[in-house]
Amino acid sequence: MPNVIIRDEPDRLVAALAHRGAYSAITTSFAEAGRLMAEARAMDAAVAMVAVYHDNPDHVAEADLRAHAGFILKPGRHAPKGMQTIRLEAGRYAICRHEGPYSGLAETYRWLLGDWQAESGEEYNGGTMYQVYENTPETVPAERLVTTIHLPLEDEDFNGPV
Repeated sequence: MPNVIIRDEPDRLVAALAHRGAYSAITTSFAEAGRLMAEARAMDAAVAMVAVYHDNPDHVAEADLRAHAGFILKPGRHAPKGMQTIRLEAGRYAICRHEGPYSGLAETYRWLLGDWQAESGEEYNGGTMYQVYENTPETVPAERLVTTIHLPLEDEDFNGPV
């Protein structure tokens, strides 16, 4: 089972490109985001690669899935021309460490939102989930990839929906 920790995360700004369609095809949006960042000589502003997912692929048609591909920015930096600056909200997050190929991420998401959430007693707050790429297939073999899934949680004093 993946490792999950709960911690408060700060607001983060992301230089991003919108992606529509299959989440597995987001690599083309990452390639374009990387090109725009490099062209603007802004890669020094990037902290990490991030994918922001807005829809649940189990409930939304593949062609209608919405996401953003981009880079978490250092404080005080903004997206270069051709990219959007989006904000990841501060708050309590369950951070799940997925190790291995990206092809296993869907199973990790299902476990996190299913068994882990039920057993932990934590409540997903309905906010935007995102995943941070700690390394990439260009730097390590697929079995050594590390991706952290960030699941926004209700505050500790949350007593359930009213």
